[in-house]
Amino acid sequence: MKTEYESKIAAAEEAGEASGYVEASELDTASNLEYDPFGADLDCGDFSSQSSAQAVYEAAGGPSQDPHDLDRDNDSIACDAN
Repeated sequence: MKTEYESKIAAAEEAGEASGYVEASELDTASNLEYDPFGADLDCGDFSSQSSAQAVYEAAGGPSQDPHDLDRDNDSIACDAN
């Protein structure tokens, strides 16, 4: 069964469109994320590490999009301690 994220990527590929979030070639990397970047709202405390938060932030469209507000100081680094 596909996650919501994988379904969105597949639909975009079938329509011949870019997903708007990650390139289809990045799907293998994106599917190994700790959380679904398009799922429920996430906070920095949800992640096991800053690098995990950064991966979800980038997969969700960061820095141009930050639906989970993981980069509150707008420095393109998710969940840093600034």
